[in-house]
This record gives sequence, C-alpha cells and structure tokens, in this order.
Amino acid sequence: MSVSSVLNTATSGLKAASLKVETASHNIANLHTEGYTRAEVSSTSLVTGTDSGAGVQAQIINSQIEGENQDTRYLKDVINLVEAKAAYKANAEVLKTAEELEREVVDITL
Repeated sequence: MSVSSVLNTATSGLKAASLKVETASHNIANLHTEGYTRAEVSSTSLVTGTDSGAGVQAQIINSQIEGENQDTRYLKDVINLVEAKAAYKANAEVLKTAEELEREVVDITL
C-alpha cells in the first residue's frame, strides 16, 4: 500500500466520520419534529485493483423503523456520535503519522 493510498483512505474515513456526526446531530435536533424521518449513514468499503483498503464511501439513507420510540432513536444517535468521534481520531492520527514519516524521508534524502 502506497503512502498516497494511505492518505486517501484516511481522508475518506475522516469524511465518513464527519458525515456520521452531521447526520446524528441533525437527528437529535429533530427528535421531536413531527413527520421527521430519521437518517443514518451507510458506509461501504472501497476496493480498487488489488487494494482491499482503498477507503470508504458514505451516504445518507432514511431509516424509519416502525414502533421505534424516541429514546431508542436518541440512544442510537448518541452511540453514532461516539463511534464517529473514535473513527475521526483514528483517521486523523493516520494522517499525522504519514506527515511525520514524510518529513523524516525528506530529512534523510537531503
């Protein structure tokens, strides 16, 4: 896996985590809005050629479950926020590490 591929993967992970935060926040803000349909983020792993870890594609989907109460929806969204925070931090750490490695390579070659 090339450095470029790692950066693309981490960047797509950051975008997916950001979309998950945005969607969960929107759901929580509209929890008591009459007629509001809850949304979720659906994530799909991207595969290109022989690279099985080519990133993630995320999209918003409607997710209304009959009989699901507001407390359950709220808890799902809080869990989604916690998961997104962890994913965001992990992907940001990958980018930070890649940047540090790139600096070291430049220092070595100079």
